[in-house]
Amino acid sequence: MRVKRTSDYISCGYMDLIELAHVDRIYPVMYCKLVIQGDFNLKRFKDSIEKSAQYIPEILYSVDFKQCRFINVQHTVNDVFFTGNDEEGFISVWDLSTDTQLKIFMMQDNNIWNLTIGMSHVLTDGVGFLQYLYLLASIYNGITLPGGLKNIRNMDMVIKKIPFCISKNHDPIHEKVICRYHGENKYYCLCCCVNEMDFKRICVKAESLNVSINDVLMTAYSRIIAQRLRETNVSIPCTVDLRRVCFEKNRLTIGNMTGLYRSIPVFVADEDSFETTLLQIHKEVRRQREALQCFHGIKILQMLYRKIPTRNLVWLIRGNYHLNPISYTNMGKIDSNRLYFADCNIKSCYTTGTYRKASDFQLSVSTFKNVCTLNCTLSGGIQRKTEGETLLEEIRKELIDWLNR
Repeated sequence: MRVKRTSDYISCGYMDLIELAHVDRIYPVMYCKLVIQGDFNLKRFKDSIEKSAQYIPEILYSVDFKQCRFINVQHTVNDVFFTGNDEEGFISVWDLSTDTQLKIFMMQDNNIWNLTIGMSHVLTDGVGFLQYLYLLASIYNGITLPGGLKNIRNMDMVIKKIPFCISKNHDPIHEKVICRYHGENKYYCLCCCVNEMDFKRICVKAESLNVSINDVLMTAYSRIIAQRLRETNVSIPCTVDLRRVCFEKNRLTIGNMTGLYRSIPVFVADEDSFETTLLQIHKEVRRQREALQCFHGIKILQMLYRKIPTRNLVWLIRGNYHLNPISYTNMGKIDSNRLYFADCNIKSCYTTGTYRKASDFQLSVSTFKNVCTLNCTLSGGIQRKTEGETLLEEIRKELIDWLNR
């Protein structure tokens, strides 16, 4: 059965163009990895994907990178599933220009299912990805969806109210790198977990200091970067979900709505305590949030989107929006009360960022059932894999050392 789709194409939005602009360096796909135990019903799962396409038709479209649009090439739900048995092959052959924007790899061992659910970053960001997973789970579980439910993929009404000149900050780019090794082009998804007991204690300690968990995680990351680079001044770009400013809760907003605190400058002297760095980051994030610097450049992007061809705009983005080789993204809390499948138990779950080529490195963080997963997705050789594993463990150790002080 084919999902009825009335349009031949759907234009990409102005926020989607940011992802299109850097496909040569970061291929725009992200993943959610789940281990599910129980009576998982594959047919019911496929039916749920088909129904979800009524709300998010783009999941069965392909991307026309030249024309900057999603095109209807009559994919079916069966095309969503990777038929091979090699997960690395699944990652390496997924081509958004010919394939679906949702892609799933699964392996079954008795009543244990290992699922890797991939989503196009051209279609949505990490928060939108979670929204899609919640939508899919709701359909699978037979939960009645609100009448008239419609997906919103732009922030036009809110952007109009944002002042034009918000930030004069430059985007400092580190010339040094922390995970440089090249080599064969293999794909690695690396994880290091902070267990439930330790993470709960970290939450309690953060609350006692009136700082956020995100502040704490960024602090540990910044201090390790400073040690690695042997520098006292580091700068970390930090993503921020603009939905909190733009929309009330429970709106379906599966799209790219991520702003960026482009520069969180941190001074880390050898004698500085964790709390010293933590308070720096907390104050700077609060300052940028109050100044609405997360909207930096977005209003201009929206204006240009209506005035010049999208292909030219992608070229302008590529020339003026430079990627920092060292980055950070907090995918947030994965709500186990919303992401579940009837008659099953999700034993573990985490989300990843996009795969980074040498020598870029991104720390991705997500939590599920109070387990915090530190993750990086890399392409390269075995040396790069080993270096990535070492970095994650150093960040985890920095958190635990602070907890135990």
